[in-house]
Amino acid sequence: MVRKIGFIGRFQPTHIGHIKTIKYLLKKCDELFIVIPSFRSFTIENPLSGNESKKILIMSLKDSNIDLKKIHINLVRQPKYNKLPKLKYTYNKIRDFAGEELVIFTANKNVYSKLIENNIRVKLFKRIISSKGKISATKIRELISKNENIDCFLTISVIKYLEDGRIYNRIKNLYNKKN
Repeated sequence: MVRKIGFIGRFQPTHIGHIKTIKYLLKKCDELFIVIPSFRSFTIENPLSGNESKKILIMSLKDSNIDLKKIHINLVRQPKYNKLPKLKYTYNKIRDFAGEELVIFTANKNVYSKLIENNIRVKLFKRIISSKGKISATKIRELISKNENIDCFLTISVIKYLEDGRIYNRIKNLYNKKN
């Protein structure tokens, strides 16, 4: 078992694949440090603010009956200008509050390679596939932009939050600007 695991994710929005991954990681550590990069403007890839992503993540964890005692969730505002690559900058920020013994877990081979190149402690794990197949927030955002059903990918609270808020419209508007 690893004492402290770091998990970096944009959660745009949090979906059941993220939840399955978090459950998996919680079995492997004493403490899980989740870092959400917070971006300066809305884009198709990042239509949620850092605070919205964090709120949706917490809703999803609670809907899934996950005990939050072992979980620390932090936003890392991405700098406009920085000499460090964004991934190393984010890692340095997570290490600041988690400590040196932190090990980053990722299912992304490109992220894994970049972390290795920067001498950062990292473990690669196989992406967790749900009964719905491979799930991505990109696919969910595309479905929202087309007014298609996303209920099987998100928890109840998140669906209500997205529908009640301006987020659905923001996503649709971002996709409309693209086309």
